[in-house]
Amino acid sequence: MNRRSAEETRKIITDAALKMFSMSGYEGTNMRMIANEAGISVGALYLYHKSKEDAGVEEAPLIIP
Repeated sequence: MNRRSAEETRKIITDAALKMFSMSGYEGTNMRMIANEAGISVGALYLYHKSKEDAGVEEAPLIIP
């Protein structure tokens, strides 16, 4: 079985969140959209991030003026 590390999964989630923010806007993005884009369940997403703010916060200052 090919398993990802927690660090890889966090990167995938952050990338998915940033992609969804750019496509749907911050307010138009929800956790289900981020989970779908990342290819994980919503429950798994909540294991890594408690909110959409948390999911994209590391990279957001780089793209949001």
